[in-house]
Amino acid sequence: MPILGKIFKKAFFSRIAGVYDILVNFIESHKKAQKLLRSVINDNDFVHHIILEGSEMVKGAEIYNKQNIEEVFPEVCQAIQSRTVQQTILNKTMHQIDDMLHNGQIEDKDAA
Repeated sequence: MPILGKIFKKAFFSRIAGVYDILVNFIESHKKAQKLLRSVINDNDFVHHIILEGSEMVKGAEIYNKQNIEEVFPEVCQAIQSRTVQQTILNKTMHQIDDMLHNGQIEDKDAA
């Protein structure tokens, strides 16, 4: 039975983590798209309607995320946020190493 519990827990965590990840990326993408639309197209009624519709969808996603994911499964959200921070730090470090290699500040053997 403990094996089934671990399998279920892992599958459940993966499912909730996937939903949380989708919601967070949906919200962030809409916000970036809205800023881009505002910067590219000025004072257009059509753009205003698009941004308004996007804002309503973002608000709904934020409410759903808060009520159904963050409040119910805070440990999942914390784990995903920790993984995101770790990945961001690793990516930034890799880019810094690549830049140092490109600029001749370190050699290939130092970067490995």
